[in-house]
Amino acid sequence: MRTSLIIPLTTPVRLSGWAFSPGPEQMDEPTDSQFVDDISQHPARSIAAALLAFPGVELVHPADPSWYQWKAQWYYNGRSVDLTMTLFDDLEETWAGSGVEADCLAGDILGLWSFLLAKHTGIWLHAPDCTMHTQRSFLEELVPGHGRTEVLKLQPFGCSSRCRNRRNVFLSSTMTNH
Repeated sequence: MRTSLIIPLTTPVRLSGWAFSPGPEQMDEPTDSQFVDDISQHPARSIAAALLAFPGVELVHPADPSWYQWKAQWYYNGRSVDLTMTLFDDLEETWAGSGVEADCLAGDILGLWSFLLAKHTGIWLHAPDCTMHTQRSFLEELVPGHGRTEVLKLQPFGCSSRCRNRRNVFLSSTMTNH
């Protein structure tokens, strides 16, 4: 059975205990992070610079005395995303993830995430249940009862030429009965 969904990027999102997290360079399906062996590695400074380069993100607390104190926040029109930093236990200051606490819109998270992905590969959204989400599976989480997909295509949703609203994402999927 073929199903199409329209998920507005203006869907309110509240995230607590989530994180942008390094993982495999490529991932087509959401994955339990406990079983991921191949993890992309990025210097903490590089990730911090990328986050701070996103329009509207400001440094709240520098990495002083360590990266564990680093905090940044994106704020716009009453919406916010708070970001923190964790490292792997090594001498190289390798980024292990950035905590995400958000009260914003789905498009805000996807915009920040896409910005990170344009600068670094292998970054996923890590849920409190240890699921590493792709952008597609994160959007599916916003639709209760959507079910499991075998094939999922994500593309910009364009209205007719009469409609100029491009704030939607079109999800077309082949559904299984799981």
